Amino acid sequence: MSKLKFSSQYEGEKDVRDVSLEGAINFRDLGGYPTVDGRKVKWGRFFRSAALSDLTDNDIFHIQKLGIKRICDLRRTNETRAQPNPVIPGIDNVHLPIIPENKEKEQVKQIGELSLHGKQINLGEPGEMLLRLNRVIAHRTDAYTQFLRMVFEEEHVPLVFHCVAGKDRTGVCSSVILMTLGVPEEIVIEDFMYTNKYLDQLRQKVFTKKFIEKTKDVDPKAIDALLEARPDYLKAFLKEINDHYGSFDTYLYENLGISKNDRKDFQSRYLQ
Repeated sequence: MSKLKFSSQYEGEKDVRDVSLEGAINFRDLGGYPTVDGRKVKWGRFFRSAALSDLTDNDIFHIQKLGIKRICDLRRTNETRAQPNPVIPGIDNVHLPIIPENKEKEQVKQIGELSLHGKQINLGEPGEMLLRLNRVIAHRTDAYTQFLRMVFEEEHVPLVFHCVAGKDRTGVCSSVILMTLGVPEEIVIEDFMYTNKYLDQLRQKVFTKKFIEKTKDVDPKAIDALLEARPDYLKAFLKEINDHYGSFDTYLYENLGISKNDRKDFQSRYLQ
């Protein structure tokens, strides 16, 4: 089993950043990160998380106390049907799948889908699937446009967005928010790797009896590769943007349709 470790200068903020819940893991605040112009992301505006389908009544009360106004579910439809989010009074729910919806069943896309597939599961070389996936989803410009337009709607903030592990799909959406706010790429990658603090809890949640049965012939290193937040995964996403669109700024302005004024207004609202 992999022993990937995480350390960051921002780990000292964990009492503020990490939100402890009974039925969800990797729920955390994107606040506090510095930008290239010396400002910082405001706390309590944007939260990222793993799956929310097992929230307890105490968790729901806690989320309501945070002032959350919207939950954005980044999972595919087959995942949301298998493990739906609870309906929480006063909180809007939006479904915005980052991985294209299709009826393809022969290819696993994320760790949450492993137990939804048939007997034959082929993950290929450890890590290669997520490198390929993160390159592919860099071209989901329509989804990121919708996502940014949603987070720009001040009346729906604070909000939380999530997938299954709160890692890849949630990670790329976090990177889009943070880089739009002006957070440097190296810090965005540190935020991505912060998920590794939750590896043991993630394994406990994922390794159900059904999961173990379905993956008994799968290379354990390939499963570790799906669980871990390896920096190369997010780097593959960002490199794809740079290689195909020139830069993140060009991607933002010309391909996501976000104007410089939009960005300036966004920064003025959510930086301090």
